[in-house]
Amino acid sequence: MFCTSLRSRRCASSARKASASSAWRVAASSSSVLFTVLMAPAYTCHGTLLTFSMLENPFFDLVLIALPIGLAVLWWDGSRSRELAIEHARRVCQHHGVQLLDQTVARVRSRLVRDHTGRRRIERLYRFEFSSEGAIREGGEVSMIGQQLRDVTLPWVRDAHGNRVFLQ
Repeated sequence: MFCTSLRSRRCASSARKASASSAWRVAASSSSVLFTVLMAPAYTCHGTLLTFSMLENPFFDLVLIALPIGLAVLWWDGSRSRELAIEHARRVCQHHGVQLLDQTVARVRSRLVRDHTGRRRIERLYRFEFSSEGAIREGGEVSMIGQQLRDVTLPWVRDAHGNRVFLQ
């Protein structure tokens, strides 16, 4: 009950599916426990094409397709959030009259939180460095929930006279 020709990938009308399985037994040298690893790839004929499925489970095939797509979307969302965090840090530094050093931010933490509507979102915390005189590096933080700015934290702010007021 195998496909008539694997090279041409044509299926016989009576053949529905055939599976080939192989098992390996690995004996542990220090004990008498046998570990059995079963791999049972299944070759299934659908019309004129021969398809391959590890577990003959359509859900497994769906996971194999959805997992890379989900990881790509997560990476894209993280890169966009980082770009927005850099822009927010740049604006805050310009507003307070300090220089954003290295023109970048570094992600410190990511976690799941609920936003103002109650939906779960990824909160990303970024750190950046700035300098007011050019010699001393000081740190600030940008917190993003999804693509939205949550807050920007500086260790100090300037008052109406231009003096630094430390927040700690």
